Amino acid sequence: MPADHSAAKVSPILTRPRLQLGRWLRLSLGLGLLALLARIVNWAEITPLFAGLGWAFVALALALKGVSLLLSGLRWQIVLRAGGSAVPLRRLVRHYWVMLFFNNFVPTMVGADAIRVLMLNETRSPALRVVSVLVERLFGLVALLSFAALALWTRPELLQYTTLSFAALTALAGTVGLLGAILLPELWWWALRWIERFPRLGHLIHEVYQAGRQYRRAGRTLLLTVVISVLIQVLVIVSFGLRVRALGLEIGLIELGLVVPVTVLLTLIPITPGGWGTQEGLYLLILGTIGISPENALAIALLSRVLDVVFSAFGGLLWALERHP
Repeated sequence: MPADHSAAKVSPILTRPRLQLGRWLRLSLGLGLLALLARIVNWAEITPLFAGLGWAFVALALALKGVSLLLSGLRWQIVLRAGGSAVPLRRLVRHYWVMLFFNNFVPTMVGADAIRVLMLNETRSPALRVVSVLVERLFGLVALLSFAALALWTRPELLQYTTLSFAALTALAGTVGLLGAILLPELWWWALRWIERFPRLGHLIHEVYQAGRQYRRAGRTLLLTVVISVLIQVLVIVSFGLRVRALGLEIGLIELGLVVPVTVLLTLIPITPGGWGTQEGLYLLILGTIGISPENALAIALLSRVLDVVFSAFGGLLWALERHP
């Protein structure tokens, strides 16, 4: 059955011998960063924040993660349907959940979105798998980073955070460029004569070109993708704000609109397994630019980590059931 095949595709990737050294180096780096962060903060200031944790805010933040996951699966389904592939929503939500599990628990060098590509065995076209994941992901990032641009537009004084503002606007421009390259493949089609020297790659790129043109003509699909992407990112920002409130802290909504997109984007970079160490360090760095103390920033990072681990653990159960139905 499809579920078994999708799980089987992922397992060999995780056990390739040539990835073992890099995997352990990244894990060591993450543990080292966590140890460093543990030494530079005053834990006496962090403990009271968790002692008075607002569990209602925590529960609501988890609920919003569930709604966001469902909407992400729906967005992916719409994108795939435009490419001529009908995949049940429950399967796509399951793939998404398994991806979250790998992203948080498994020290693999394969990116989280690559896991989704490998598991998507409901369509035989490699290009459709790749393009659907890229389009779905890039629309989400454009929507998220647009909130950062909106925050800077409505509150020009936030431009004083020069590095943060530059990172947000540069990332937005780069993400829009990548999305445009997929939806407007004519911009790079001239390079195909060099790519065709590698037959398998050339065939894949040709299919990507066809898929990009197909998506561009699907105006209703693009509109729905934009709307759902905006809704998802609103939930992401609100969920982040709920974690802050759960700790009894306050960060303005506009400031969240600038901080959250940059934080989410940078934590997607797979420097360490699951972002362990790097994610927490980025929280301290980015939140510190708007005046949040290292202790408060680390408390937010730790609460976010716990919620991510708890929520994504169910994806591991789904993957285990696929391997051993």
